[in-house]
Amino acid sequence: MHGGWEVDLAHRKLFQVRGLSTFRSTFSREATQLAPYIPAMRERLKDLGGWGIPQLDWNEDFSPRQIYAAYGRNAISLDKAAQVILLAVIAAEDRYVKTGEGMDGEAVLKLLAIEPQVYYVSGFRDDVVDTLRKNDKDGLRQLRAYCTQTNNEVFYVLANKPRKSRITLKLACAIKQFVETQMGLELGEVTSDPKGNPTANDNENIDFLPPQEVQEIVDGMTGVPMADVIASRTLKASNGAEKGTAPADLNGAAHDEETPKDDREGPEASDPDDGAPAS
Repeated sequence: MHGGWEVDLAHRKLFQVRGLSTFRSTFSREATQLAPYIPAMRERLKDLGGWGIPQLDWNEDFSPRQIYAAYGRNAISLDKAAQVILLAVIAAEDRYVKTGEGMDGEAVLKLLAIEPQVYYVSGFRDDVVDTLRKNDKDGLRQLRAYCTQTNNEVFYVLANKPRKSRITLKLACAIKQFVETQMGLELGEVTSDPKGNPTANDNENIDFLPPQEVQEIVDGMTGVPMADVIASRTLKASNGAEKGTAPADLNGAAHDEETPKDDREGPEASDPDDGAPAS
């Protein structure tokens, strides 16, 4: 696994916020309902200090388009993902205090988490997908079920542009585990190499819970990444400077149902194709 991906990739649109469809069901399905809380979020960020990552800056503009993107299952940069979570916490707190309805801030913090889509599986190419598809036991369908994905497109896109199209660590580990142990095919390592102009694979169901054996592999690979540190800072800001909380779990058990791609509010904020993948 590539070390230091936080510095190399944090500024790119490779991060999603997990748990938003449940949050939307309790707060509002309209992204515009969060926009009025942006000034309050900026105020709380003043005490946070720097990111420690040159490409990221708390003082950069945050517009409603970032909310539309997160609500619409589009990937955003790491700092914007953290700000979306803080924004959701502030909005939920305000409603809960005024009306007693919905979730309080602590419940929102337990629900939402940042999912980095920065990984790929070396060796998972078109020929592997073809082998799975032509397998007598319908290996591609089995792989989809094992990874709890809603369609095969996530695998086709990943195999066609393996270094450019990126997925979460849990999906990358699930693919490698299934293909090697169930299909008897050998793949390379799961990596987060920043080369290849990476973009997020927006076909992935980021809310899936991996099988136990895959979760154990993920837990053994993660340690304490920079994203956890940033999440910790976000939580501290959400509770005020005098109160701190534990870091958010990037690979934890929070889960909600997938929001369909066509259930989006507002314009999308996805990147255009920014070049061919490295060979």
